[in-house]
Amino acid sequence: MTTFEQDKAALLKAELERVGAETARLERRTRLTLAAHERGVPMDLVDLVDRGEDDDATMARIDQLQVLVKQAAADEVDARFAAGGRSPRGLVSPEARMDLARMTPQQFAERWPQIRAQLPRGNRKRR
Repeated sequence: MTTFEQDKAALLKAELERVGAETARLERRTRLTLAAHERGVPMDLVDLVDRGEDDDATMARIDQLQVLVKQAAADEVDARFAAGGRSPRGLVSPEARMDLARMTPQQFAERWPQIRAQLPRGNRKRR
C-alpha cells in the first residue's frame, strides 16, 4: 500500500469509529428516553440523571426521580386542597355535565337555578 492509501484507510477507519460511537450514544439515549417515558418522568430531566455511566445506574436514578416527581405532585395537590379547599382546575362537577337536549321540561324546571348559575360563567361544556 502506498502512503496515500494508508492515509485514506486511516481516515476511513477514524470516521467509522466516530460513526460507531455516535450510533452507540444515540441508541443509549433512545433507551433512556423510552425508560423515562414509561415511568412518567419528563424527558427534560433525563439529561440530569444521565452521567454517561452504565445503563443500570442511570435506570436506578430514573426510578428514584420517578418517585420524587410523583411525591412532589402529590404534595402540591395536597397543598392546593389545604389552601383552597376546592376541586383542582379542570374537573367539572356532575351538574355541569347536564345534557339539556335530553332533559324533560320538568327536569329543566327543577334544575333551572343550576343552569342559570352556569350560563353567565360559561362553565357548561359544549359538544
